[in-house]
Parts: sequence; structure tokens; C-alpha cells
Amino acid sequence: MPDENNQNFNNLNVKTGSGYAKKEVLIFIWETVKLVIVSLAIILPIRYYLVQPFFVNGASMEPNF
Repeated sequence: MPDENNQNFNNLNVKTGSGYAKKEVLIFIWETVKLVIVSLAIILPIRYYLVQPFFVNGASMEPNF
């Protein structure tokens, strides 16, 4: 039984090597760049056209009693 498990483990298609690792890193970087671009495309219009934060200087929020 242990020999059978080892043989199955050895037959797995395990990809190794610097080419595969480099490709995986490039895919990760590309996915991250796409995520940032899509996030900015959603966030910036909402922030600047729908909801704008303002700082109000003055006593408008202080109690007046």
C-alpha cells in the first residue's frame, strides 16, 4: 500500500523550474494591476462626483447655548 501511494505521488504533474515561477509571478503582477485599475475606475468617479468630503471651518458644529 505505501508503494502505491508513493507511485501516485510521483506521477503527479508537478511543474517546477524558473520559467514556471517567473510566469506565475508575472500573472500575479498582471492580476494586481488589473485589480488596481478596476478599483480606481469605480472609486474615483464616486468620490469626485457623488460623495465629496468637506472640512467645515467655523463654529457650525459647536453647541450654541
